[in-house]
Amino acid sequence: MGSSDRTRFVTAYVLMGFSIGFAWFILAPMVPGLIGLYKSSLSQVLLLISVYGYAMVVVSLPAAWWAMKSGPQKLFKAAVIVSILGLATRAIGTSYTVALLGQTIAALAYPMIISPIGAVLKLTGHQKPRSVTGLTIGLLFFGMALGAFLAPSLLHGLGISGTLWFVTIINALAGANLLANLNRLPVPQLATHVERPLLITRWSLVGLAVASISVMLGSIAGEALGKLGIPVSGALALGSLLTALTFLGSAIGAVILASVADRVTRPEQYQKVLAVLTWFVLLWVGLALTGHAAHSASTLEIGFFVLGALGNGWYSLALEASARKAQSAGAAGLSTAGFSIISNLGVAIFPVFLGPLILTSSSTWLVLTLVLMLIAVLVPFFSRQDNSNTPSSRTA
Repeated sequence: MGSSDRTRFVTAYVLMGFSIGFAWFILAPMVPGLIGLYKSSLSQVLLLISVYGYAMVVVSLPAAWWAMKSGPQKLFKAAVIVSILGLATRAIGTSYTVALLGQTIAALAYPMIISPIGAVLKLTGHQKPRSVTGLTIGLLFFGMALGAFLAPSLLHGLGISGTLWFVTIINALAGANLLANLNRLPVPQLATHVERPLLITRWSLVGLAVASISVMLGSIAGEALGKLGIPVSGALALGSLLTALTFLGSAIGAVILASVADRVTRPEQYQKVLAVLTWFVLLWVGLALTGHAAHSASTLEIGFFVLGALGNGWYSLALEASARKAQSAGAAGLSTAGFSIISNLGVAIFPVFLGPLILTSSSTWLVLTLVLMLIAVLVPFFSRQDNSNTPSSRTA
């Protein structure tokens, strides 16, 4: 695969990820308006947002299996179709039922595009696979952050329907660009031997801890600050800002910190540094939220941003590492799909059961959260690294 073809396909691929994140989290600031439009409850509207996570859990494995059996080209074509169809259905819906149907269809594209990233790395034969992984995850998060940030302005100018159509058009343009560049992605060749795919690797523990703790902190920040005596309105506003900064930090960290790993002489040591730094920043954030460390709004903002950057930079490296030892594109895709499944299961479980402890037993919450992250920190220290930087690109 020539460098020009590789660059154009990778660009189209990561932009599709960006458009998915943008269309997904454009809904977050629109929740009050959607409740009125659909005459529904808060929990129903929040389901519209969380359905993307459920789709990742349910569809990741079938999507990666499809990519392994016939190559990712057909899978990506289907992803573009369901994404545009679902978002258009969501945009025309004036009832909650239609909106949920459209959102569920659109959400299928998320795992179909992101889960088989390991296959993309193998087929493109990119010399800097960590950079590509970080760019893909980073642009997804940047789309989420930008959607949440721009939604109020778009709502003011275009209204709910216009805003939903705007993101549908952005997604359609990104999808058309991906389809136009699919022929630049090599067709997988038949493997000379049958490789046993490794669906779950120890690197999945990193995905589980980083993803679930990041989401949990964003979910409980406002409540935790309120418990510390900050007025409710101020606590909720600051909590919302901290969540947005975590997304923004995650985007920047994934792109920049993951790309650094392709330039250092010992990337496995670099990942250990990121893991340890993530734990220590989490320690400070946890102490601040539980009232055990002095803090201000500005220091919390810096802490959440840095935690997002370090955590997602490390997350991206762990995602790439989960596919590194696979010999075929199909097996690599299954490994990254397994990583995504475990990450999203963590998001579904830990914030719900661990998060409320910060209000009832903050010390217990802090200890359990730090232990969960510590388990992930130990993974790169007990993993035998494959130091090759160039994935195989010609087998499936």
